[in-house]
Amino acid sequence: MRDHLLVELEEALIAAGFTLDDTLAARVQRAWYHYCEAVQREHLEQPERLLKQAQTAFVQEYQEHPHGDHDPAPEELRHYH
Repeated sequence: MRDHLLVELEEALIAAGFTLDDTLAARVQRAWYHYCEAVQREHLEQPERLLKQAQTAFVQEYQEHPHGDHDPAPEELRHYH
């Protein structure tokens, strides 16, 4: 599953002689990308069955709650013009 990490690509560019933007905004942006990549990789490593169980539990919980208009206000007050 692990092909390349963004940090590895950045290191390869630096080793090849490229200079990365070192402003605060660029460093924060790269840190955010590294964090997002780590989270995505962590989620991809989760077994699919656990994800399906969570989804099934959510669907069951949703189906048990009543749906529709449950406004306790009288009908004439809900459609006041």
